[in-house]
Amino acid sequence: MARERLIHGFDGTELYTQSAGAGPPIVLADGIGCDGFVWRVLEDILVRKHQVVRWHHRGHGKSQVPENRGNLGMDALCLDLQAVLDAYDLDQALLVGHSMGVQLILEYAIREPRRVSGLVPICGSYGRMLDTFHDNGLASAGFPQLYRLVADYPDWAQWLWSRLLPTEAVYLYAVTTEVKGSLVRRQDFKPYFDHLARMDVRVFFEMLERVRHHTVEDRLQQVQAPTLVVAGDRDTFTPVWLSRRMQRLIPGAELLVVPHGSHAAPLEMPELIELRLQRFLKERVLPRQRAATATGRGRRPQSGRHRRAPKR
Repeated sequence: MARERLIHGFDGTELYTQSAGAGPPIVLADGIGCDGFVWRVLEDILVRKHQVVRWHHRGHGKSQVPENRGNLGMDALCLDLQAVLDAYDLDQALLVGHSMGVQLILEYAIREPRRVSGLVPICGSYGRMLDTFHDNGLASAGFPQLYRLVADYPDWAQWLWSRLLPTEAVYLYAVTTEVKGSLVRRQDFKPYFDHLARMDVRVFFEMLERVRHHTVEDRLQQVQAPTLVVAGDRDTFTPVWLSRRMQRLIPGAELLVVPHGSHAAPLEMPELIELRLQRFLKERVLPRQRAATATGRGRRPQSGRHRRAPKR
């Protein structure tokens, strides 16, 4: 049974969190527009042996929209991740990220290496996500115009957004072109569109605007934590070559390519991912956690520097 809890981010924004299970901690980080839908199957498997913690990003799901909408970028998201770790008294944790959550866990691991026992980036990029969306650059070229339209006509944009996304036509398009429909259960995938439809469209576009230029590509060599990169070989959102490049740039990183896997690979092949993840934990993460506990290196820093406000 998951235990729900509301915590506060650095700026007072109320964040919804939940924890389930017991054992070596795993923290799950969503992508933009997600409220945990992609973890529904994998989380049920992981809680048998681990404490699994996840949260809703600010402006997503049951978390508040920040009063200052400038606080929707990567600095704010890193501070929220910090707040989650602190709230659950986790000196170290394995960070698992999906989609934009990959950029978040990579950025955090570079900033705070002592708090990270391992990384599992799943179906995500190391940065500039729109540049490689569908591997054609069209999303990057067209986004500024869409962003301005949403900013200029927020009521119209919200009306259209809320009515279009939960339709059967959008769902059928997604399961026939973007994910492996035969491997995804409707009850696991449909909540993604339902959540998107309830979101404030301005939050979605503002967060995407603030993180779309973010990248850690030139800093991946600084990643110290053991890393297992997971990719879907048919992922159109983040093409598999990005994951292969990420694996080459992170020292000692390993790679799992999920056959027939799309951007929703954790829903399509959760057992395969869980098996590979458990091996990764046993061989590389748990020995690191034990060593850190023995030497005290895993204790969180006591300075107040983590509470700095994000750059504007």
